[in-house]
Amino acid sequence: MATSDPQAGNDGPPRWIVNIGQVRNPGVVLRARGLPLRWEGTAAENLVQRLPALERWRESLRPVPLTPPDRVQRWHAGAYRDEVAFRVVAGHPQGPTGLYRLFLW
Repeated sequence: MATSDPQAGNDGPPRWIVNIGQVRNPGVVLRARGLPLRWEGTAAENLVQRLPALERWRESLRPVPLTPPDRVQRWHAGAYRDEVAFRVVAGHPQGPTGLYRLFLW
């Protein structure tokens, strides 16, 4: 059985829910039912195969020189809040881990 299920708020194309029962290959079910869908495998597994290894990705990053910002905020408890513990030492950020917003005036 295959049914179309709209995205929440209609914020995208509908997803298809396919019940394959005991069949191991969903593509077999799709073809047998004549549905206009093609099984491409599990999205997460396909993505993982295409991504570089962490070390190779890290080596591909270009260094960005960091200058001390005029103001720093860190996301905490649902909002950005001033973070006084953040410092730039020899071009490297130091301070609590988190999502930061840096201001340069």
